[in-house]
Amino acid sequence: MSTAYNLIMTPEFFGEVKRGVFDHWKGETVPVRGHNREIVGEAKVLDVDHREDGIVYVIVETELDVIESGNIRSVADTIRGRSPMSFAFQPQRDDDVARWLKTLRDQYDRHFQRRVWGVLDAMLDEYRARADYGLTLDDDLSQLPDGY
Repeated sequence: MSTAYNLIMTPEFFGEVKRGVFDHWKGETVPVRGHNREIVGEAKVLDVDHREDGIVYVIVETELDVIESGNIRSVADTIRGRSPMSFAFQPQRDDDVARWLKTLRDQYDRHFQRRVWGVLDAMLDEYRARADYGLTLDDDLSQLPDGY
């Protein structure tokens, strides 16, 4: 078994994180993914270290050769919500992402460039639906009510 100290978040990239927000991961076993996102093993979360400067680390134990594989960083992805832009992100109506999608969509003519406009409009509709019903980007859309 080897132990690894893995960076989860920094305030510069992810904003301020409330102390203790990741503590529920202590004692959990999480998958370790390889470079092609395939599961190559697992790691047990021993502790979560919330530093005074806002940086958060996770200490894990695994049977993988941490130094050789370099794959232990995927543990942080799992704990964050899968990627640097966490898919556990909660959309809000008229937030920066919604405004960006609307601005991008509106750059295309609805009648003459309808394919691109339609795709962007569908993305905006889905984003708004997630906001309206409290779904994260990772939640299954089947959780929306029929007819939405």
